[in-house]
Amino acid sequence: MPDSVNSLLQMYPSSIIYEHVQREDGSKEVVFGLREELKRIRQLGLAPEVEFRPGVIDEYFVMLMPVFIRLGPLSRESLFLTWINAHEPEGMETLRLLAAQPAIRLEIYAERAEPELSLTIPNPDQQFLSNVILDMEAARPWTAQQFETAKILLFQRRPTAMDIWWSI
Repeated sequence: MPDSVNSLLQMYPSSIIYEHVQREDGSKEVVFGLREELKRIRQLGLAPEVEFRPGVIDEYFVMLMPVFIRLGPLSRESLFLTWINAHEPEGMETLRLLAAQPAIRLEIYAERAEPELSLTIPNPDQQFLSNVILDMEAARPWTAQQFETAKILLFQRRPTAMDIWWSI
């Protein structure tokens, strides 16, 4: 994730980004970068409990796709939330890559450009993601502004990441 690490390090702890990364064999994969406090990373240990959890929420004909990574026992602090907009330039490619990946790579950063912890977890949602691709292809396209407006409307009803977690 070399292209995105500097941006991630400027973000607050509990931030998450994803990037398409070239593998040694020439194929691509989606890698998630998480920003967390060093103290919390150390508390988690070398093999923390981790969950990858994508979902879909239809919000006024816009299909919002929250993607959660839970790092440690379920709590407000353990949830990292990002969004995939299928109708942005790389959105469908991101979904196709995730649907094809048997494992998800996570790189967890604190204050330096090297990950404090790198994890690879099984992708339990390949079939779900394949189905999402079909649904997104069949859906009426939306603009980036419509996507952001739909997220705002969702947050008005479900104001926290934990509220959204329980709804997917």
